[in-house]
Amino acid sequence: MTDPVSLVVRRVKLVACCALVVGFLVGGMHAALQTPSLYEGTANASPANGTYSTNFSSTENPISEGGVWLSGKAAGVDWSDVRTTPGKAFGTENGSLSGAAVYADSTAILNGTFGPDQEASATVFNNDTGGDWHGEVELRLRSTMTPHSSTGYEIEFRARADASAYCDIVRWNGPLGNFTPLIHLDGSQCSVKTGDVLRATIIGSTITAYRNGVQVMQASDGTFKSGNPGIGFFLRNLSQVGNQANYGFTSFVAQTIAGSTPASTPTPTRTSTPPPTSTPVPTSTPVPPPAKPASGVNAYATIQAENYTSKAARPGTETTTDTGGGLDMAHIRSTDWLAYNVDFGSTPATQFIARVASQADAGVTGLVEVHLDSATAPAVGSFTISNTGGYQSWVTKTATISPTTGTHMVYLVFTSATTGHFVNINWFDFGH
Repeated sequence: MTDPVSLVVRRVKLVACCALVVGFLVGGMHAALQTPSLYEGTANASPANGTYSTNFSSTENPISEGGVWLSGKAAGVDWSDVRTTPGKAFGTENGSLSGAAVYADSTAILNGTFGPDQEASATVFNNDTGGDWHGEVELRLRSTMTPHSSTGYEIEFRARADASAYCDIVRWNGPLGNFTPLIHLDGSQCSVKTGDVLRATIIGSTITAYRNGVQVMQASDGTFKSGNPGIGFFLRNLSQVGNQANYGFTSFVAQTIAGSTPASTPTPTRTSTPPPTSTPVPTSTPVPPPAKPASGVNAYATIQAENYTSKAARPGTETTTDTGGGLDMAHIRSTDWLAYNVDFGSTPATQFIARVASQADAGVTGLVEVHLDSATAPAVGSFTISNTGGYQSWVTKTATISPTTGTHMVYLVFTSATTGHFVNINWFDFGH
């Protein structure tokens, strides 16, 4: 059965061919090569040829463009759809869900055949209105979408035009909520505004992300060997509510990188990765054994959470409305950690005091633990955190810790039964 896009492509190719012949007959080779491009339109070329471009000319929900897109809800069941209006593509996700459903990103993956080395690029529109909600624009590479499963690589940028932005490269492992962060960055290098062009490539096991032609981040992962490019959008409402129609893409291009041979099957294969468990939990960045500096910050003065020495991939900064303003550390989920070099002096510290906030689901609790010199060392103390009324509803919590002196690399380790974001931290200190 022939789809409408294939018919259009063949007609375009036929017209282009005739134009080329006429060019040679009338004006020679130079005139023929000057024939205006006939690929100036909406959804051009064919995914079957390892290339595709579109400027989203139609109103569709979900996006289809003649059947060339696999939709997050229709094809993946657990994810959300991408929709389009003339000149724009954006998400439909309900940003106020909980649990694994928080990660039901609006997703669309191209049908067709692409080589394993591939790239995708898109032009952003971003009517940033501020607020503590989290919206993202996303490119996908080597990705698949089947019922209850999405695999591949996601390159995401927070839809912010200032230094509160973040960006990540993430590997989706299959079930909803089962993903592995590969790199996380914060700051203005991740910001996006209307007209910015985001581009991502995967060559071998190297994934690289660019903004306006400048490399922003890079990660390496060889889990998935094949799959197709795509797009996605994310929304997570906190104390304020975002609008998915305010950010997205105005155009999109995907192609196989020259010299890459399409795989015999579009289904990705895994290497040395066990099947997901029935209750998948996102993994965190492995804890490095940092070299401990000679001196640390004063344990008994306020330590701002954003002034970490090192951290897991997922936690990132955001503007806080807590007393004193500034930044807090957010996006913290179970197994995440933050590390600080702290000087306790010669008089033992016996208390840990922290300023925290949570919007965890009803009945969900977590622990904020203090570990010394290794995130896997026994905890010297901890306190329990549950919903405080929102991620900007701050409370001060105190825990008793084992008497501690000297200088240590302090690891704050966060644990919970939930797979989702469950706590923010603004500052902490220690007491006698």
